[in-house]
Amino acid sequence: MFDSSPDSIIARLVRKDNNSNSDQFMVFFYPFKDKRSGYYFGLTAAGNIKDGVLFNDD
Repeated sequence: MFDSSPDSIIARLVRKDNNSNSDQFMVFFYPFKDKRSGYYFGLTAAGNIKDGVLFNDD
């Protein structure tokens, strides 16, 4: 990951799984190929981690 102007990176420290307007990298996995469920993992510029389950039971 590269940023041509690293002085503009936003890195706010928050608790795990809380949303902030920090720069972040997220990965989404849909292993069941059912278009209804999956998992996500993320990391912000401040080092906060995010993870969770994606679901659509409607």
